[in-house]
Amino acid sequence: MVKLFSDAIRDLLSLILPARLFAHFFLKPVFVFLVHPRDMQDVYNKYPFFSVLSPYVLKLFLKWFWPVALSEITGVKLIENGNALPGHVFTISLTPEQMLEDKELARRKIKLAVRLAEKYGADVMGLGGYTSSVIGNAAELGTGRDIIVTSGNTLTAVSSIENIKDIFSRFGLKPASAKVAILGATGSVGKMVARLLSEWGIKNLILVSKTSERLKIFSDDLESKNTVLRIEYSIDISSLVKSDLIVAATNAPSSLIRSEHLKKGAIVYDISQPKNVSREVILSRPDCAFFEGGLVHSPENIVYNFNFRLPPHVIFSCLAETTVIAAAGFEKEDVVEGHPDYINLLRITAPALGFKPHYYKIDFPSEDGN
Repeated sequence: MVKLFSDAIRDLLSLILPARLFAHFFLKPVFVFLVHPRDMQDVYNKYPFFSVLSPYVLKLFLKWFWPVALSEITGVKLIENGNALPGHVFTISLTPEQMLEDKELARRKIKLAVRLAEKYGADVMGLGGYTSSVIGNAAELGTGRDIIVTSGNTLTAVSSIENIKDIFSRFGLKPASAKVAILGATGSVGKMVARLLSEWGIKNLILVSKTSERLKIFSDDLESKNTVLRIEYSIDISSLVKSDLIVAATNAPSSLIRSEHLKKGAIVYDISQPKNVSREVILSRPDCAFFEGGLVHSPENIVYNFNFRLPPHVIFSCLAETTVIAAAGFEKEDVVEGHPDYINLLRITAPALGFKPHYYKIDFPSEDGN
């Protein structure tokens, strides 16, 4: 507890005082990955002593708490020379609900986190969870140094496609006949997944999102590049019921998919954080299969020293992308979200560094314990 408190004070002073006063604390170069609590349980996991505060008081405190380093990432080495490359997990202390309620406050906190990363000497910074969607354009984060800022969405999409291919093989689905729905289809990850699925050979897509105008523009663009592609689009989530496989890729802070949205035997591949499918839906539909995706199996020598509430050595693809960019020494002009050249670069470099696509079946014990 004392170390957590002293580290937080150090980071506050780092934000306030000139960087030269803290240069001896930090090794260079470094990379940083920014997270936020998915819910209050994440806060209690890292700071158990906060459990003495009421939820209301804790949320109020977190609203005004400055960005801090949560853990050090060890075991990463530069491809160029094999030297150790330190990394850090930073956090801004806002839950998804708080970030959506006050996007301007969230943006200010994210920009403060970038400033702290620069004080640490970071050359690469990844935006995890809601931080990338709230900030919008990463270019607005620049504060002087030529730091590479990535959403990590590209490797999330790339690893998801490999996972979906494996799911098709496991369940005997055929790309030419299966219907695949993408919930959150006009978001960054959703659009990339749709494009990559159509390139792979999926012929029937159902695109679901909140805005019909954006859906039409995206649908027309996809069909112009693939004349055999059949696309339905809708703002009505109930259209998911036609799908054999649903890719959930929204920014919703709570579950969206209900039991009545799923056909018999449907498969749900959920990239969203927090999840788009609740425990209750999973328990009520034993005929369906539910998978958590958008994940990567990390080399076992890399230690993140942080509880992501994932299986051992499994991390989010956005964190893996951040690590790959830093270890491989990508130039800023190489990192162009969704660009075919960047997609191919990640497809080659990530596996070469030992990062492999990963997903797992979501299972809960039933109410009777079985």
